[in-house]
Amino acid sequence: SSPSPRARRYTFNPFDADSNGYGTYLIDVFGNKELLHRDPYLSTYNAVPLRPRHKPPVLTDNTYRSKNYATCTIADVYQGLDGVPRGAIKYIRISEALPWPIVPGEGVKRWADGWTKHGKVATRWCPVRIIGEVPVEADGSAHFKVPVADSASVYFQALDKNRMEIRRMRSSVSFAPGEVRSCTGCHETNGSAPINSHAAFALKRQPSTPVPPPWGAEKPIHLPRDIQPIFDRNCVSCHAGSKAPAGLDFTPGKSYKTILSKRLVVHSNHFMNGDVTRVKQFGSHPSRLTRAILKSNHPAIAGDARHPAPATAKAMRVSLTEQEWHTLVTWVDANIPYTGEMYHIRTADGRKNVWEDYRWTAPWDFPKEVPALGQSLPKPLAVLPIAGNPASDTVKVTHTASH
Repeated sequence: SSPSPRARRYTFNPFDADSNGYGTYLIDVFGNKELLHRDPYLSTYNAVPLRPRHKPPVLTDNTYRSKNYATCTIADVYQGLDGVPRGAIKYIRISEALPWPIVPGEGVKRWADGWTKHGKVATRWCPVRIIGEVPVEADGSAHFKVPVADSASVYFQALDKNRMEIRRMRSSVSFAPGEVRSCTGCHETNGSAPINSHAAFALKRQPSTPVPPPWGAEKPIHLPRDIQPIFDRNCVSCHAGSKAPAGLDFTPGKSYKTILSKRLVVHSNHFMNGDVTRVKQFGSHPSRLTRAILKSNHPAIAGDARHPAPATAKAMRVSLTEQEWHTLVTWVDANIPYTGEMYHIRTADGRKNVWEDYRWTAPWDFPKEVPALGQSLPKPLAVLPIAGNPASDTVKVTHTASH
């Protein structure tokens, strides 16, 4: 292996593997091996043989580093939404799947979710923050901005008038600054022809800026901070302790276990396959928790064959504010993550194995040019000019007050 310090992963942990730890060898049936190639900096794992070919054409760069957003258009969200009547989709929710960051000298900031006494319930691979919602026009078209800071990995959800998920996108996509990209519909088939997007209502106006959720777009959604206060104000007066009706205990520290064990929310497990979701397969529409609150009738939460409501249960009413409903239904459609905190193996001040907030890059920051090992570039990249005033051609978001 190379003695170069750049061969060490940038966690600088002596137990980490070298970044050039793999070479390419020729191995015969007797186990003899001969080195074919080893790179001084990068592993040659899974090398692919190449052959000479014509140099591909150089395409024009249509990105603009002076913009802090990309633009996305949807011609007709109803293409692919079989069985969903026109007019049902009112919003597109834009969420960001946050990574496991690596900090030099501190290591990986990990995140895991859903550990209970009943076993592992893996609701997400990573934390999620809600960038915001944008309107869908009457013809099913949408035209909106998406963030690009730190190559934001975003995904979309089609929502009805109650902001309940009709269908979710289980993959994600990143955009380049200033990029303009479009899709035909919501999980449309590749064999379908797109409509005439030039006639789309949304393209006749400026792109929408996503409206952030009640707690803002800066932090990942976090049950103790964002959801538990809703249960405290509306549920725990009745549903608390060992004698709670139908065993539904919504007190702090117990509410998440209640939701999981009583199957009050239909969520996807990240150990499931990656099949494209069906309409209303997961999230707020099939979940008894949100259905019951929407009907303002508590016994409906536990009223099915698996968990029948007790005969002594009394119908009680609950009335969530618009902000409480918006917060709760967004959390359910985000696949009920428990925490938005990160697990820090070690911190800059020497603490180890702690759960706490991580200072994420603001979603509407401008993209940075920082190499993998964290060094600064020797000189700034040239900024491509754009029409108009660059200072005003950026997304400005006013965050709403958090709980």
